[in-house]
Amino acid sequence: MVDSTSSDSVVPFSNLNNYNGPNISYTPFEEPSIEGYSRDVSWKGYGFSTDVFIPETGIPAVDAPIVGIFKQATEPALLDGQGRQAVFGLAYPSLAYYHTTPATIMDAWYEGRFIPNNEVGVELCPYKLSKKSHIDIGSTEVVPKCGTDGNPIAWVESPTNDRFTVSIKEILVNSMPVELPDDFQKKREGESISYSYIDTCATKVEFPYEVVDKLISAIVKSHAFVPKLDTPSISKFFWSGYPMTKSDFIIIWSRLPTLSIVMNANNPEKAEGSQSTVKVTLGPRDYMQQVGENAHAFSVSVGSDKLVVLGVPFMTRLRVVLDRAHKRIGFGPGCGCERSKDGHPTIQNEFNKIWHPKQKTSKCKLSRRVNALFSKPK
Repeated sequence: MVDSTSSDSVVPFSNLNNYNGPNISYTPFEEPSIEGYSRDVSWKGYGFSTDVFIPETGIPAVDAPIVGIFKQATEPALLDGQGRQAVFGLAYPSLAYYHTTPATIMDAWYEGRFIPNNEVGVELCPYKLSKKSHIDIGSTEVVPKCGTDGNPIAWVESPTNDRFTVSIKEILVNSMPVELPDDFQKKREGESISYSYIDTCATKVEFPYEVVDKLISAIVKSHAFVPKLDTPSISKFFWSGYPMTKSDFIIIWSRLPTLSIVMNANNPEKAEGSQSTVKVTLGPRDYMQQVGENAHAFSVSVGSDKLVVLGVPFMTRLRVVLDRAHKRIGFGPGCGCERSKDGHPTIQNEFNKIWHPKQKTSKCKLSRRVNALFSKPK
């Protein structure tokens, strides 16, 4: 599991409870030195440094920090031995429970000069291309695609040094601004600002209630579903998130609304003619994703009033570059952009230039990459 909200990289010891899969033999002779949380799941274990090698990459790391756990909470379990056999943490060192030098595996790779850049490119793919989902450690795989050289079209600032946060200035449904809660990304006395953030393990994009309500209302008013949506269907498929099949509805995709997120741009030396924001606009196939051969599910849910969690559906057709060295996040054309049927997602950079998927592609150059499974504990 590749986790952008954790710094520690966690592996199972042989006596880990509620785990059945590959493990490391280890008999503890002392009380656990580390207690921590990953994905809101508590665990106990030991920190140690070792050489790390990820298959398919050819990238070694010397004296990289690892946390081996022998006890974990069970509802849910962090590691189950099936889809989740380890956690690879990408976040900044400040979130680490095990404190050593180098601070994280990413830092061990970069400081050891095994990767040229202290960054990771994340490319998640739609249902029919899901096996091509991968992360690009060091951001060495830059593939020209959809009218670009493959590099990010726009960069946004990441204002904190923990998770990969973004400062959201505005959210729009069909280009109409949504009135956000009073507490949204606001600083209260004695508290820090709760910024929105990228989450490679979140299976939905989480918004304040006001945004979800406005989006669902726009969907209902679009008359894009045949037969017409009734109250039980709205509750089941949108508010409760059950998948819908072709036997339930025919969807006229072109009628459905767009969903835009406006973020603070990363432009430390503001150039003439540039503005201070970047806008990413999602189409209906982003927020209503295919989850089976004949099924789609609403990929948006109600979260905190204070922030937005930009989960996997937000990234599914984008290349997202997490730049740890410069505290910024890049957005560019992602997996399957050549096959886009709806012209989304689009990216508007700080120079007001709008990118949208195109059919023209350049010859790809091959480089190392890691196939990745992005899933959240149930």
